[in-house]
Amino acid sequence: MTASLASAKEANDSSWIMTAGVLVFMMNAGFALLESGTVRFKNYQNILLKNVMHALVGGLIWWAWGFAFAYGNVDGGFIGTKYFVGISMAKSDSYQYANWWF
Repeated sequence: MTASLASAKEANDSSWIMTAGVLVFMMNAGFALLESGTVRFKNYQNILLKNVMHALVGGLIWWAWGFAFAYGNVDGGFIGTKYFVGISMAKSDSYQYANWWF
């Protein structure tokens, strides 16, 4: 493959992964609406806050440890040892950012 074809393929792959990630993230809003519709009126704010906190805390934990455990260099071990807190992601290819978002 030529360099421009490989670059176009990586751009298409990254845009698809980002689009799928946005769809999955929007599922959180749908579940929040579903859950808030099943509780009494006085409790819907608690459900919405729970869903917002789930997204915030889950995103921070994924950024700090989860991506490194899942995608870092394993080197024969059980979990990854690279990309903790996003360190050294900029030095690798830009495709890692799309994987992180998804």
